[in-house]
Amino acid sequence: MILVDELCSIGLENFKTVKNFLESFVGSFTVGSNQTRIGLVQYSRESWIEWHLNTHSTKETMINADETQSQVHTHTKSQDDVLSPAQRLRDAGIELFAIGVKNPDENELRAIASPPEEKTHVYNGDDFSFTSDILEKLTRSVCERISELNGGFLRSLVFNTRSDAPSDLMTSEVTARRFCVTHPVNL
Repeated sequence: MILVDELCSIGLENFKTVKNFLESFVGSFTVGSNQTRIGLVQYSRESWIEWHLNTHSTKETMINADETQSQVHTHTKSQDDVLSPAQRLRDAGIELFAIGVKNPDENELRAIASPPEEKTHVYNGDDFSFTSDILEKLTRSVCERISELNGGFLRSLVFNTRSDAPSDLMTSEVTARRFCVTHPVNL
């Protein structure tokens, strides 16, 4: 899941830079029901799902989605508690990467990100142009971490004959503090 602060006051040029960054990042992966699945949530005082993990079956449809035309707003520091939800996500085994632009709170970014924060999971820049500088490193870090995690997952499959992993998960009840992931069979 990509969680993006609503971008409504950054100006058209910066919005295009962020949009290009997200398109390039998504374009780095093979998207599909049995491949990488990407969802996008925007947040401000409220949160909303731009697309679920199973909305797009290819990166081309994701990149061309009308939902990406939304505007986005950035703050130097979060206006609500992000540390507790981030810790709960890490405790649940979810890998977190934090990207801050325009003087974000460095300590907050490190507190949000999964370890090792400074080396691979925290990115910070003075303006939006830095996103093009971090794209390759961020993509490599995400891919390496997925590979490491999948290695453990694949090893567990050798000892576990279950192969009924869900392929059509949906996100719902998105707020600034949580979101739910459900399988349609459980609805």
